[in-house]
Amino acid sequence: MVPTTTSVVDFEGLAALRRDAAEHDPAALKEAAQQFESLIIGMMLKSARDAQLGDGLFDSSQSKQYLELMDQQVALELARKGGFGFGDMIIDQLANVPPETASFEASDPEEFVRELLPEARKAARQLGVAPELLLAQAALESGWGSSAPRLPDGRSSNNLFGIKAGSSWHGSKVSQWTLESMDGAMTRQREQFRAYGSAGQSFSDYAELISESPRYAGALESGGDPDRYVNAVAAAGYATDPEYAQKWLAVFNGPTLRDAIAAAQGNIARADTVAVVNGEFEN
Repeated sequence: MVPTTTSVVDFEGLAALRRDAAEHDPAALKEAAQQFESLIIGMMLKSARDAQLGDGLFDSSQSKQYLELMDQQVALELARKGGFGFGDMIIDQLANVPPETASFEASDPEEFVRELLPEARKAARQLGVAPELLLAQAALESGWGSSAPRLPDGRSSNNLFGIKAGSSWHGSKVSQWTLESMDGAMTRQREQFRAYGSAGQSFSDYAELISESPRYAGALESGGDPDRYVNAVAAAGYATDPEYAQKWLAVFNGPTLRDAIAAAQGNIARADTVAVVNGEFEN
């Protein structure tokens, strides 16, 4: 029997599978991965056939169409039997992506501070530290919001504190290359990082990590002293960089953060004033 395009790749069905996979339906995710792998294998088979030297004696447009459809059917069957591992890679990536995220991006330090100051204040109250101290650490770890680990589709993972996804983490995660200090030398390694649905979740998780992990007990006891808190967090092994504390304090005490906070607070105050005035006019 001549294979049909319907039996090979149902493009309308594939679109529906992609929608279901985005909602983390396990069955749909597996089927979508197989369909995508079959397309990749099909392209490989087509490239192999296109590399032939000229047409055969009995080649015709009908025979070429038959062979193309047969290649697609073979590709789909191979994908369903395990294929070359592309499907497993797709499942591994998509299964660890939050289904919906409010991806945080900042164009400059002022926007970074303006958007994150409310979240920093909530986390700071829980830890007993200054919110500016948390903004400084988030700025150091994420490049002022521009270099947080990214999801496979390019969106930010909202991981503003560089927290890795260890064995105790059961949430979404993303893989990214990073530099770690090993035996005094910087080494490039691929690590798993936690991924969050929003920047607010990143601050909440950081506050939970510091407040609940015994290793940071000393940092909590010195929350009122920025220098002692920073050095205690660094000494507890938060990062492998031996100069982590100095870099963090440099951001905290630097003019960039100070100016960004002043500008952000000014804009927030003006926005609050406008809201009050508008409310009065509405009444």
